Amino acid sequence: MNYIFAFLFLLVASTASAQRIGTVYGPGAQSCGKYIADRRSNDQVVDYQYVGWVRGYVSGYNIWGSGKQVTKEADSESILAYLDLFCRENPLKSVVTGASALVDELASGKR
Repeated sequence: MNYIFAFLFLLVASTASAQRIGTVYGPGAQSCGKYIADRRSNDQVVDYQYVGWVRGYVSGYNIWGSGKQVTKEADSESILAYLDLFCRENPLKSVVTGASALVDELASGKR
């Protein structure tokens, strides 16, 4: 019986340490619905803000993350296309969630 409790404790502890908790600032904090509305404006400055934020997120992942590094940089058009698709399919999620999904895909080597 003690083994079961020890196993459950280790499972919960390892899962909790794998999840990062923190406050997101800037364009990454926006909802995907807001992102889609911003993209409809066809304002390149807005696009650059999102792309710059995602590139910073990827850099932070490479510096502070404990997973596989993202070694190939995605171009601006690819980043926006990825977020466009992610956010259309998930309007209630946040841009940071889409950026995280992009990092997972880039780090896994799928392209």
